[in-house]
Amino acid sequence: MTKNWQSHSCCPLRSLSAAPHAGIHNLNAIRWDKPDKSFRDSLKPLKRVTWPISGNKTEKNYTYDALADWCFAAADEMPNVTGFDLDDFFIARGKSVTVQTATGPMPSCPTRFPYEQLVELRKRLSMYPRPLELRVVTYDELLDNRENPGDLKPSLDLVDAITYWTCSRRASRSTLESISGISGVTRRCRWR
Repeated sequence: MTKNWQSHSCCPLRSLSAAPHAGIHNLNAIRWDKPDKSFRDSLKPLKRVTWPISGNKTEKNYTYDALADWCFAAADEMPNVTGFDLDDFFIARGKSVTVQTATGPMPSCPTRFPYEQLVELRKRLSMYPRPLELRVVTYDELLDNRENPGDLKPSLDLVDAITYWTCSRRASRSTLESISGISGVTRRCRWR
């Protein structure tokens, strides 16, 4: 989608206006800004909405604290917010770092914000007045570029769901399921 959120230049409907006509009731909002109230209000007819909470390496570089505070404020305002997405969260080509988990030190894939803040986010979600899901997005490229894909485990242990983007029929999905202990990883196709 383009920044003006139009679905196509010849289409008179904006993407969100077109959603009900297409039978779309849920939205993973992948925006790297903090949308204004008019945009948030346009999401009211949807059943479920999730927001990215991990920031982005190429556009606005909001801090974790700014994104977390904004996401929780949006959830306070919008009862249809059901969770947050860690999209582009893992730094695929980064060297493992050691993190302190509940079971002791472990190697961990580097991420957009420190592991300790992910632990803090998990606690904040557990104290929220209604259930909010924490989901992470993974890709073929992530598994392909990790010397030790097992270093994803500390972060995967703190999320509720994994979305796996692939166009490959390789065994990466089963590798991800075995690392995370989560079966039924959602598989999506991402064309390259």
